[in-house]
Amino acid sequence: MAHVSDHELSDESIVSELLINWLKADLGDDIKYAEPLKTITGGFETFTFGFRLSGASEELSGSLILRLFR
Repeated sequence: MAHVSDHELSDESIVSELLINWLKADLGDDIKYAEPLKTITGGFETFTFGFRLSGASEELSGSLILRLFR
């Protein structure tokens, strides 16, 4: 993956697109967001997002957290 700045890592739309493209490449084209990424505030060392997937296995279909380290 290309270098992504801290500013870009804080942008839900950029992270959302990068993540779904990576998930589709790894898990298949049926993967979609059941609930889009939403920023969770309070992290000092990470950018944190909550989301849900559809078209994924049962273990990946619940509420998920993405923590991106700078």
